[in-house]
Amino acid sequence: DAHYSHDNITMRDTWMSDVNRRLAEAETAREENRQCIRSLEAKLDKNNEDTLSLLIDSKRNTIINFADLVIDESKPVTREQFHRIFKLYEEYEEIIEKNHMTNGEVDIAIRIIKESYEKHMRHHSFVEDIRGYNI
Repeated sequence: DAHYSHDNITMRDTWMSDVNRRLAEAETAREENRQCIRSLEAKLDKNNEDTLSLLIDSKRNTIINFADLVIDESKPVTREQFHRIFKLYEEYEEIIEKNHMTNGEVDIAIRIIKESYEKHMRHHSFVEDIRGYNI
């Protein structure tokens, strides 16, 4: 009987140490997973920042380039080009505001574009006006 009891205790101890070992391994694996997730989150945040930066630069460059185009009054432009730029500018402003950034780079460009648009409206000098596409 004493031998049986000793075997039971040994088996129980072996089983308990095995359970404890597995729990420790599981905790280590969970911690490795947490570290991996933190690393992935950091990479994703960086990727999102880079993508946002590219998006802002692209919109900004398009607006500035269009201002460069319309500053020369002899260049043919359509209403649709202006409408696309105004829509792009709204998107740009929304992104800037949503991300708590400041916009100082396109203020002059959008002013040039708006003044050009108003002038084309007054003089009916859009491509479609000159070519009679609106008739």
